Amino acid sequence: SDLASGQATNDVDPSLSHDRNALAPVRVDGSILFYVRGVSSFPAETRAKTIAQRIQRAASNYATPPDSVKVIEDAGRLKVYAGNEFVMNIYSADAEAEGITPSIMAEIVVEKIKGIIKLYRHERSPDVIKSNALKALVALALLTICLVAFSWLFRKLSDFFKRRLKNRIDTLENVSYKLIQANQLTKILHVLYQTVRVLILLIITVGFVDYILGLFPWTKAASIYMLELILDPLKSIGQGFINYLPSLIFLIIIYLITQYFVRLIRLFFNSIDT
Repeated sequence: SDLASGQATNDVDPSLSHDRNALAPVRVDGSILFYVRGVSSFPAETRAKTIAQRIQRAASNYATPPDSVKVIEDAGRLKVYAGNEFVMNIYSADAEAEGITPSIMAEIVVEKIKGIIKLYRHERSPDVIKSNALKALVALALLTICLVAFSWLFRKLSDFFKRRLKNRIDTLENVSYKLIQANQLTKILHVLYQTVRVLILLIITVGFVDYILGLFPWTKAASIYMLELILDPLKSIGQGFINYLPSLIFLIIIYLITQYFVRLIRLFFNSIDT
């Protein structure tokens, strides 16, 4: 093939080489197109980064039509080109990672690259950028309104609960013969209230900021990264908490039983003394 013989068709820039070998995603504007394996002495992450750079270069070259992306078979290997520019090789290891044949993998890769080139150019068109800039301004205004409104609402709720709960907590303390301490219960409720307040405001803020960052191709990757940064630890914490929950419930029950048992004994001996 003239294309294959006319230029280097190595997937990796030597300056990017690192010594790792794992399955890695090819990302453009934060979106994962497909995964590739490390080959030869080139690790998967380096290979994926090089392929992504070539796709971005093709996308930014408006002289390269999206439909010019094609597969060429050369020396038993499948090579993907965008116009006259080499993009990547399709190796059997790449296809095996997806559980498909190299020819099917090549078809998928071609369609993914065509799609991302179209999307890359569409998101950078002046009309889309202007429209998204307006959406971002509206979202910022709504975020400001929501934060002010929720802060006001939480202050009102705080005053309401303080008035309504104080008498009930005092009554509960008297009815339980001070087995339940009013100040302890108030502190617990205050901590719960503050936790819920901070979480709601944080969720609202993160949601709006993520939406705004996702509007622009230059910040879309940061939007995806921010979500991963927040959601991955929360998933781990949540899973760990769920796993620990039976033990935690058991410890709380034991603690409460012990506390009440000690106080009942104290009440019993006080009644004998009187």
